[in-house]
Amino acid sequence: MEGLAVLAGLARRVGLTGLADNQPPMSANKVLFGFHAVGVRLKIAPASVIEVLYDPTRRDARMKAFLERAREAHVRLIEADALRIAKLAGSHGHQGVAARVLAVPSARSLDDLLERLEAAGSAGSAVNPSSLSNPSISSSSSSLSAALAGGGSDLADPAPTTPPHPSTAAEGRSASTQPLLLVLDGVTDPHNLGACLRVADGAGVHAVIAPKDHAAGINATVAKVASGAADTVPYFMVTNLARTLGELKERNIWVVGASDQASKTLYQTDLRGPLALVLGAEGQGMRQLTSKSCDELVRIPMHGAVESLNVSVASAICLYEALRQRG
Repeated sequence: MEGLAVLAGLARRVGLTGLADNQPPMSANKVLFGFHAVGVRLKIAPASVIEVLYDPTRRDARMKAFLERAREAHVRLIEADALRIAKLAGSHGHQGVAARVLAVPSARSLDDLLERLEAAGSAGSAVNPSSLSNPSISSSSSSLSAALAGGGSDLADPAPTTPPHPSTAAEGRSASTQPLLLVLDGVTDPHNLGACLRVADGAGVHAVIAPKDHAAGINATVAKVASGAADTVPYFMVTNLARTLGELKERNIWVVGASDQASKTLYQTDLRGPLALVLGAEGQGMRQLTSKSCDELVRIPMHGAVESLNVSVASAICLYEALRQRG
């Protein structure tokens, strides 16, 4: 029962896959591998772990601690050699651990996530991530990292409004209810996506958004690189990214794009209000239509010979500057 309660309460930000618009959450079994990816799932949703395969020839302290956690979660443990684990994981970088898991219940849409954040902000209360994913569950804890995951869908049509300046939009709202979104345009490398999800988790991002086309989806490699963040950060893939950005602006979310062509630096920009940070792939940057859809463009100051940063590094710089300003 305790495992089921954890599953219900902490499945708040799980986004194991980017789904087509208006499609139900994935129900098929998945495979996770590596200590971080499997360990986080054991921590946040042990009831979803079907079985864990591990290499008994690895007897170091890390493996012993991992197996102890798995036994405490009453998960079925199966001894397997490295080759069998590699076949299951589809990679030799499994660290001697792989797990078959169920998909954790997820939210229907980005629209649903934002509506619940808005409702919490209107009530003047801090957001409880558990209650955002399951309104029947309540808790006294508060967190920047909130909410939900699920099938990507474009936002519903809200009443049109003019996006205010971020400092105006933030007035009277708790920092933990301020939407903080990361938008990735054209990030197709699974290692980059996994690193971005890991950064997003650390910064308490409510969701990561990407276009359905020209973007990486969640797979075992992404989950491994994300070190568990693929289980905690919602990942929405939308049909029309420019339209989605327009709908975010209609919800008074300030859309800030990172561009090396911008005249204004990141540190000269007010990032305190409801915010969506948009970054493109390294080298190519954002597409032109995506750039035009932003309220504001900023650049990260570069003082050396290198002209650009890896997208996950740039994401970290932008997100943590937003956190610094929010206090």
